[in-house]
Amino acid sequence: RTDLFSHTSLEKDAYTVDPFNDRGGTGLLGRLLDVFEDNGYTVGPNSINSETPMLGGDPNKGRKIDVLPASGAPIYIRQNLRNHLNSAGDIKPIIMELNSESTTENGVHADYWSQHLVNNWNKSEALYALLEKT
Repeated sequence: RTDLFSHTSLEKDAYTVDPFNDRGGTGLLGRLLDVFEDNGYTVGPNSINSETPMLGGDPNKGRKIDVLPASGAPIYIRQNLRNHLNSAGDIKPIIMELNSESTTENGVHADYWSQHLVNNWNKSEALYALLEKT
C-alpha cells in the first residue's frame, strides 16, 4: 500500500526504488556505489545536513555516509589558555600523539574513539580545503 499523492512517500519511493525487491532498505545511489566498489573503485558518499536513504547501500560493506552541515566542513580548533595553542596547526600534532599507537592495556573503545577522531580530523581538513576553493 502506498499514499499515491503524498510528497513524502513519493520522495522515499524515488530514493529507494527497487522494482524487484532484491535489496530492500537500500537506496538507488547506494546500490550504484556498491557496483562501483565491486568493480574496484573507491567510493565515499557525502550528504548535506542528514543521511538520506538514497545513499544507503549494502550494509555488509560497512560504508559510512559522511554528513556535512550546510554551513561547510567543521574545523577543529580549541584554545589551550596555558600554552596559547590556538590554531588547528598548533594542536594537531598533540592530538595525533595522544591518539597514536595503542597498547594491550587500551580498551577497544579507546582505540575506536582515537581512530575516528584522527580520521574525522583529516577528512574535515580535506573537505574544508576543497570547499574553500569553490
